[in-house]
Amino acid sequence: MTNVSVLMPFARCNETNLIIGIEEASRGHKCNCRCLSCNTPVTARKADVNQWHFAHRTDKVCTSNECNFSPVTAIALILRQQISSLQNFDLDDWSFDDVMWQLDLNINGVMIDAFARDTTNSLSIAVEIPFANDKGTSLEDLVSVADIVLSIDTHAIATYLFAEHSKATLLRPAQIFDLLLEHWHKWVKNLHPSAQEPESVNSVSVDDDLTKELIQPSHFPVPNAPPKAKCVCCDKHEATYGKGLLCKGCVWKHVGPDFNNLTDMINFYRNRI
Repeated sequence: MTNVSVLMPFARCNETNLIIGIEEASRGHKCNCRCLSCNTPVTARKADVNQWHFAHRTDKVCTSNECNFSPVTAIALILRQQISSLQNFDLDDWSFDDVMWQLDLNINGVMIDAFARDTTNSLSIAVEIPFANDKGTSLEDLVSVADIVLSIDTHAIATYLFAEHSKATLLRPAQIFDLLLEHWHKWVKNLHPSAQEPESVNSVSVDDDLTKELIQPSHFPVPNAPPKAKCVCCDKHEATYGKGLLCKGCVWKHVGPDFNNLTDMINFYRNRI
C-alpha cells in the first residue's frame, strides 16, 4: 500500500491542529490547512468533476518541493487522534470504564504509540498504531510495561479505503475510527495475552462408552436462535454497535452532527434504557 499513489483526502487544520477530511474543509486556500507529511500549505480542490482532495499550494516558495502522501501514515495519525474518544469499552474478558489515553509515550525506554490505564482497576493497555515504514516495538518490551498489548493493521485499513483501481472512500476521521470499531476483529490483533484454544474433547481422559454417549446429538439440543436486537435509536434495523444497542445507519447519521463520538452516543442511549 505504501507505493500506491493516492490523492490527499486529509490535512491538518491550522486553527484547531486537528486532522480533517476534504469534505469538512472550505474550498480553495480558505481551508487553512497543511500537509500531514511535510507541513506544506495545501488547497482544497472540490471540483464537480474530479475527486475532491487536498493539494500542495504552488504560490509560495516553501511549496517548491512536494512530498509523497502516505495513506498508511495518514490512517495512523487519524487513529492516534481519535482513540482518545474510546474511554469506556469491553475487550474480551476485560472491561475499561474510565481511561485516559497518552500518545507516543516513553515508559522505561519503551516507546508506545498509545497507552491507557483504567483508573478503577489499574489495568493497562498498549496499542501499536504503525506508520508506513514503522518497524514497531518488540512484543517483549511492550509486555514489560502493559497488561494488554494490541496491534492495529493500518496497512489493511488503508488498502480497504484506497484500494488500487477503485474510487477512494472519503470519510471523516471520526467515521474512520468507527470503521475500525466495526472491523475490530479483522484489523486489530491481540498480541498479549494471546487467546488460548479451548481444550478439545479428545484431550480429556474419560471412559470411551461415556464419551460416545455424551457426544450423541440427542444430548445437545439446539435451542432456537435468539431474535436479533433492534436499534434503540430507530427501532428498525439490526443493532451491531454498543453490544446490540445501535445500528450502523444511525451511528453514521448521528455521530458528528449530534454526538462528538461513538462512545457518547452509546452512553446516551444506554442511560435511557
